[in-house]
Amino acid sequence: MVSSGLVCLLSLTACSTSSEAPKPAASPAIEEAFFDYTLEVGKARLLQRKCPELAMNFDGLMAELRSRPQLARSQARLSADSIDKGRLADAIDRFEKQNGLYRADKSAYCAFGKKQIAAKTRTGRLLQLRSK
Repeated sequence: MVSSGLVCLLSLTACSTSSEAPKPAASPAIEEAFFDYTLEVGKARLLQRKCPELAMNFDGLMAELRSRPQLARSQARLSADSIDKGRLADAIDRFEKQNGLYRADKSAYCAFGKKQIAAKTRTGRLLQLRSK
């Protein structure tokens, strides 16, 4: 099982609360879009962390965010605190198991990540091969 601290690290979000003035609560549709975005980023981060040959692709991250205009337009409070970390951890575990990565070695993660990049999947577009 993925810990909530690792979920924050994988999803590129901070888990601390902010001292800013509270914003309006997000609608369920916006929260679901934020969860989906965080899950995609988390899957790519997992592959990148397990395989040193892979790096996050900034252009891919921005394109993925732009594909969810409801997040960019939302003035609602969206933070790691609004993510169901248990659900996210379960989804990442399921991703690993469905793709034969659960308890796999580094080479399996690298092979899978490279395959995702070549196939231009949503996860693959968030990754790139590290420059040498």
